[in-house]
Amino acid sequence: MNFLIQSTTLNYKINHKIALCLKELYPEGKFGVIISSHGNKKKFLEDQNEIKYEFVYDISDIKWDFLKDDFSLEELREFEETIPEKSLWRFIAMDRYFGRSFCKGSSKYFDLKTHVNGNIGQDDILRVVNGYIRFFKRILAELKADVVLFYPGHHSMLTPILEQTCRNMDILHLALVGSRVSNYYSISPNKHQTFPHIEEAYKKIVGKEIDVNLAPGEECYDEMLLSVKGKGYSYHHKAVRKLLSGLSKKKKEPASYVNLFAKYLVGSVLAWFKIRRDQKTRGLNIGQYGLKYLFFNSYHNLMLAYQSKKLLSRSFYDDYDSDVKYLYYPLTGQPEYATQIMDNMWINQLTIIEALAKSVPFDWKIYVKEHPGTIGWRVRPFSFYKEIRQYPNVRLIPIDQENIQVVKSAQMVVAISSTAAWEAVLFHNKPVITFSKTLYNVTGLARQCSDLIGLSMLIHDECERIKNIDTEERRRRIVALLNAILLHSVWINNPLATFSDKDSEDFSEEELESNARSIADTICRYIGTNSVL
Repeated sequence: MNFLIQSTTLNYKINHKIALCLKELYPEGKFGVIISSHGNKKKFLEDQNEIKYEFVYDISDIKWDFLKDDFSLEELREFEETIPEKSLWRFIAMDRYFGRSFCKGSSKYFDLKTHVNGNIGQDDILRVVNGYIRFFKRILAELKADVVLFYPGHHSMLTPILEQTCRNMDILHLALVGSRVSNYYSISPNKHQTFPHIEEAYKKIVGKEIDVNLAPGEECYDEMLLSVKGKGYSYHHKAVRKLLSGLSKKKKEPASYVNLFAKYLVGSVLAWFKIRRDQKTRGLNIGQYGLKYLFFNSYHNLMLAYQSKKLLSRSFYDDYDSDVKYLYYPLTGQPEYATQIMDNMWINQLTIIEALAKSVPFDWKIYVKEHPGTIGWRVRPFSFYKEIRQYPNVRLIPIDQENIQVVKSAQMVVAISSTAAWEAVLFHNKPVITFSKTLYNVTGLARQCSDLIGLSMLIHDECERIKNIDTEERRRRIVALLNAILLHSVWINNPLATFSDKDSEDFSEEELESNARSIADTICRYIGTNSVL
């Protein structure tokens, strides 16, 4: 069994340890690595002597190399025919650089490299697409790969191209993804992060086709319910809690704009020196990180600092009133994997908000709340918020408004794929509509919308339908889902330390190896159950 492992700054250490564990499970297996990272993580993998990698390719800047090559219309057409959606533009739109025009509502910070590298036209984009296709076909064939362990965090066309190449070559394509249930992680075989095996297990459990001890799911659900009552337990894993604590820290930034700008300007210059040093160390081109890059980076960082500060001000928002009837729509950050990759027909969230404004009952409002992760590098242009406010029945509520209160008082929650929607299902018996296919859709306690024309009817029908599901039936379905998740998941001790380069420094080698072994065993079980090789 041969494995291609996709690594990043965040997960290269744990991936290396997973490779060591997989080597024990598959002694004849071969391993290759593609890595995109800050710092020379490739050197760490090449210098270690615990396992022999067939190759370690640093693909951090490989997209810019593809611009030097020609492209083949025939090769592109042949590849496009294998795509279910039958259009390469669905893949291109996932890329935060080369699909920048599709990336609505994101900071112009993401124009940075296109500024530095000049105008990039359609032919240039096709060169990059063709470059990825050729590269992945070559290295997968070179390794004779059976399994690709991909990383679902890139806002890049490489993600769908790698997945489709695996499909075309009959190679398993797997990632470990958080299940939204504390520290439990599950295997997903696709970029959409869906779990067909968990859905199948749920259907068998809820239909009583298999005899399963329901006690673990019951206990898990009761602990989740305690979290809402403030008993100390949190169903969130630590990565989510760190995001929320990061918002609190941002509130403590220097009050003076002069001090704030000085801090960010110094940070921009220091980061510039660091990235140039890093590029030289890795033998990569520093041409794109010249003075032009420093100018644009400094300017956009100052803009981000200003926008972040404004978003932390209560005066920027409309008042929140829990007593009015409202539909709650929590924004997804942009660019973000959920919109760029998982469901990129919903990248433009202004389209969703407009559709909602035209679809709710006349006496409802729509409360829109910004995602806390936008504070910093994902801050949107102010024109985005201005357009939201154009609709008479839409309100932009404070970013730090307690989410659980907003969900609890809502008539309905609508989201692309959101923690708020999951909380509405778990704790508050609210009607929920998602635009992405989520794991909890299988319970029938939430509905997926794929047609904006029928959105108003869907809102009406869901409000009526959910009323007819009693508390006992709702609990039965949720417990069945939790049991299905527990059957097909692995518990990760401290996910931040396991999947973060910075935090893992304070994590013992024994704990890292224990997590790696659990993950490797989970991968092995999945391969044994689902492999068609």
